[in-house]
Amino acid sequence: MAALPSLDPKRVLILRVVAQHGSISAAARALGWTPPAVSLHLANLEGVVGQPVVRRYPSGAKLTEAGEVLVRHADAIAERLDLALEEIKAIERRDQGRIRLSCFSSSLLGLVPAALKDLRSDRRPEIDVMLIEAAPPDSISMLRAGEVDLALVYDWLDPDPTVPAATDHTGMVEVEIGGDAAVLILSDQNPKASVAELSLADLADCRFAAGCRLCREHLERCCARAGFKANITHQTHNHQIIRSLVSSDPSGLTVGMMATSALEGFKDAGLVVRSVAGLSGRRFRALHRPGDDQIPAVRRLLKSLVRAGAAASARSQRAFGDA
Repeated sequence: MAALPSLDPKRVLILRVVAQHGSISAAARALGWTPPAVSLHLANLEGVVGQPVVRRYPSGAKLTEAGEVLVRHADAIAERLDLALEEIKAIERRDQGRIRLSCFSSSLLGLVPAALKDLRSDRRPEIDVMLIEAAPPDSISMLRAGEVDLALVYDWLDPDPTVPAATDHTGMVEVEIGGDAAVLILSDQNPKASVAELSLADLADCRFAAGCRLCREHLERCCARAGFKANITHQTHNHQIIRSLVSSDPSGLTVGMMATSALEGFKDAGLVVRSVAGLSGRRFRALHRPGDDQIPAVRRLLKSLVRAGAAASARSQRAFGDA
């Protein structure tokens, strides 16, 4: 069975413009084209239809019966396209709705809740923020796949410029959200806990509890620059477990590395928090796809994250300096 000819909606809409203006020359002026260009489209349309769609007269042009049928359907096409445009404009104007935010675990202890509180403090329509906990590489993968709208990630600040970034932000728009310091958690039984000017090298004989892969790799690099290989005996994503591992070691020689963002509400008895020379901190960034910051709801959440990040960075600086 032979395939049916396919109508080009663009040419049907051109015929509609001819019907609205009463002549090919007037339609051409409305479209910003030349009359021959309009006539060529109509000729191609007639070739598909198999009969004339417009009659040309000295005073203008008049639709044939076939042309009238096409224009009726063209009106429906134009109406649907207008509705589509209105829906798109509504998305551009959107100041509410659901925003999917992926974020690393320690940000959920202080930074992100502060941003949500800030977001809800204004009197505009409420935004429903869906939180997804994920490590930075996973957050970026979800953002690229369209599974989230914003990704809050971090990179460890490394003094060595030859060390490649742990995460790839290529093609994403980055917004600075502040950062925090890295500190060590020691048992108060550790003989180094009371050393006034504590350095990483002073802890070369200790066992270390590290966090995620990015945190472990950063700790290993910092210890290597301090002149020793870190003896990392524990690795966990759970900050509370790191504290438990440090406090439960009867020798007092297990040391945990944590970011200051993970110390919100820190009250563990028997543990001390120390800033240590040679242990650099983190930088936070919110990532989104190009153009997504034109959506008002996304823009509002970004502003709240920036404000909360600045406040969190100031707290870390006051408490721990440039640790």
